[in-house]
Amino acid sequence: MKGQRTPRQLWRENAELRKRLEEAEASLRAIRDLEVDALVVRTEHGKRVFTLHGAEHPYRVLIEEMNEGAVTLDSQGGVLYSNPRFADMVKAPLEQVVGVSIYRWVMPEDRAGLEALLKSANSITRRREVRLRCMDGSEIASNLSSSTLPGGEGPACFCLVATDLTDQNRARTALEAWHQQATHDCLTGVFNRSAILEILQRELARRKRDGSSPCLTIADVDHFKSVNDTYGHTVGDEVLREIIRRLQAQIRPYDSIGRYGGEEFLVVAPNCSSARARTLAERLRTCVANRPFQTDAGVIPITLSLGVVTCSGNLAVDTLFDLADGALYRAKHNGRNRVELTAGDDVGARRRFAAAGGMAQTSDF
Repeated sequence: MKGQRTPRQLWRENAELRKRLEEAEASLRAIRDLEVDALVVRTEHGKRVFTLHGAEHPYRVLIEEMNEGAVTLDSQGGVLYSNPRFADMVKAPLEQVVGVSIYRWVMPEDRAGLEALLKSANSITRRREVRLRCMDGSEIASNLSSSTLPGGEGPACFCLVATDLTDQNRARTALEAWHQQATHDCLTGVFNRSAILEILQRELARRKRDGSSPCLTIADVDHFKSVNDTYGHTVGDEVLREIIRRLQAQIRPYDSIGRYGGEEFLVVAPNCSSARARTLAERLRTCVANRPFQTDAGVIPITLSLGVVTCSGNLAVDTLFDLADGALYRAKHNGRNRVELTAGDDVGARRRFAAAGGMAQTSDF
């Protein structure tokens, strides 16, 4: 789609924004540590040069050309100086920014955070994310960096640099959406094939560490092809989404469910004994079979066949999956709408499965 940015472009934008923030804070550190001999700023008399130890440095000490919003504050938070960028950020004329309290330009809910930032006892650069309140009533997310100004007599003054986070937050949101798409099934919202298999791999790795017993369940919708053929794929999609809603209501908060493909779903249940695994699988089966599905095309009865395997040995993902798929094949062969269970350490079951030719194709059952 035109205008849509790739993950690489989004990462680059985030990196550029972080670099700008680091450069702004580097300027503050240079001012604080007296590494800057003189600063060029704009006053009502035009551009002037001030040294850090000059008489006017508490009042005009921010670099005019900074890309970020910058203000100088007195000890009470009054704005002594603002660069044009800060005025642009709050959508106000420059002359209406100077001379008022900085709190005028901060959302009420964030003012306490700004006060804490300015009152911090140490003199190192601090930062905090706050929302600036613009003159037109809108608001923008920003990062404020504060540094106490050195030298001079009387109450302390502050440098405050504001970095607009609008683009950064937009890029972060887009990245999160991309990540969601990369790990979740777009139709049902559950984990996709690669993500659920990665979860299974992690559970097997954890078993090697602490001896826990994960369980894998493969659930396949019986005669789903006929549902699509009879009622159409739109209704079929509706049925799949409702199946997921029902299954999610039955699993534990730390169990995971993913769409392996088509009408086939995987449930990974950590620390689940054979008895618990069968009980869970029966709940999954009955929550679908006991209540027909109300669809736009009418009431449709739906059932599931489920193959379950528990792992109490050191099995690879492929082996565990193949055993669960073999149990699913038996559930289909023995009449559908039923649960079949195999223990992962059942050598006889593994040999019978291998003799039967390995993984069965169940999607057409």
